[in-house]
Amino acid sequence: MFCKIIKDADKIDLIYEGAEIYWKKPEVIEEIERAKLSPKMLEDFYQYKLADIRNKISQLDEVLRFTSYIFDINFGYSFKILKENNYISKMIDRFDYQMPETKEEMMKIKEIANEYIEKKCNQYK
Repeated sequence: MFCKIIKDADKIDLIYEGAEIYWKKPEVIEEIERAKLSPKMLEDFYQYKLADIRNKISQLDEVLRFTSYIFDINFGYSFKILKENNYISKMIDRFDYQMPETKEEMMKIKEIANEYIEKKCNQYK
């Protein structure tokens, strides 16, 4: 149980850092905003699995990977923290995606992730 608590804390911290700290350099922001998502990592996400970083093709895939951490969280309180702080939306909305298909995909990812978090919050009431 303690390992799961530590694992959740680590995932929450990484998602927080994705929302508030990482990807600040202008060249990295530009790369993310112009990138396409890895089809394999996207497939993992849509199967509600932790996206496999070995399939990364761009910095944008790291944003997807951080978002997919929600599928590896164990406790209701952890989901409550994610929801209360709106970390997923903050992380995804940080960027101005230049490719329409990427922007559409990222908005879909945000919606799915937030719905998943909401469902888990309700499940653990």
